[in-house]
Amino acid sequence: MLKTIVIGNLVRDGKVNAGKDDKPFTGFAVAVEIGYGDKKTTIYPEGTVNGDAVAQYLTKGKQIMVVSDGIETYEYTSGKGVNEKVGIGHRFINGQLMLGDAVYVIARGRLTADASPLEGKDFAVPTLLSNVKAGKEDAVVASSFVLGAKGLDAVGKYFVKGKTVAVAGAASIRAYAGSNGPGAEVRFNSIDFALGPDPQKKGESAEAIPETVGGSDDDNDFIPD
Repeated sequence: MLKTIVIGNLVRDGKVNAGKDDKPFTGFAVAVEIGYGDKKTTIYPEGTVNGDAVAQYLTKGKQIMVVSDGIETYEYTSGKGVNEKVGIGHRFINGQLMLGDAVYVIARGRLTADASPLEGKDFAVPTLLSNVKAGKEDAVVASSFVLGAKGLDAVGKYFVKGKTVAVAGAASIRAYAGSNGPGAEVRFNSIDFALGPDPQKKGESAEAIPETVGGSDDDNDFIPD
């Protein structure tokens, strides 16, 4: 799981365009400084958001955060004849725009229960617990996310109680002061995830998990059982 996180200012107002089947989408561009010293420069990666509802919030100069799978370069031409010039542009790969109270969160912990569909629903809401330092105290953070029908069919059998899961994506955070100390609740809006080895009994070897990313549990002592 490799993500590029960019925080920058919009270089222009969001622009609504018509896409396939005349469905609208909103384009934006962010100013990002890269490099150091004499090699420091500014690039202006572009991205899009489905629909036109967000356009009113994308005003020139506003600071936003974009999480993507990377930034790619492309060539473009401007002008005609003797005035024609070739330039280099940049755009986000699968960019996710974040506004308001949504932030990018990476949580790693153990699932509190098997991923089972909610009664009468075709989706599950797995929860994992992680320990973090809140000043001099330990705080328990509960993170939850929605696993839809397709996700349940594909990987649901691997989401079992006690399994180590790493989840990353846009989320909202609610802090609270509980009877057992401070804590926080994280609700993911969209996610990428990686799975560790299955929980196992003494003397049993961990079963390999196909098409997932995970490592050893040796360094997970800080995660609650």
